[in-house]
Amino acid sequence: RLRFPDTDADQQPGVALSEAGAEGERIDIVSPVSMDRGAAKRLADELAEQAAASRDRAAIRLGAGGLKHEAGDLVALQGDVFRIVEASQIGGVQLSLTRAARSRSAILT
Repeated sequence: RLRFPDTDADQQPGVALSEAGAEGERIDIVSPVSMDRGAAKRLADELAEQAAASRDRAAIRLGAGGLKHEAGDLVALQGDVFRIVEASQIGGVQLSLTRAARSRSAILT
């Protein structure tokens, strides 16, 4: 659920609900940014999709000469896109990943 100042209602409080990822827990987000109902609905759907996707996790280990990656980078693994949550260099490069929402594209493959 996204609460926002609704430009369609003279800045009165608005609420946008998303059905994306409905099987999970409900998350309440308060936005200080004014927007119309359509933009709020799209944002609520995107945030819900990201939350649902991030439940899938993976970890990979690269050799000591592995590529340089940072938290926040997107990587493709077997056709799926994951976001790097943590990168460590102990005994080689180890990446902790969560699945990225479908609307994201990988910058590293």
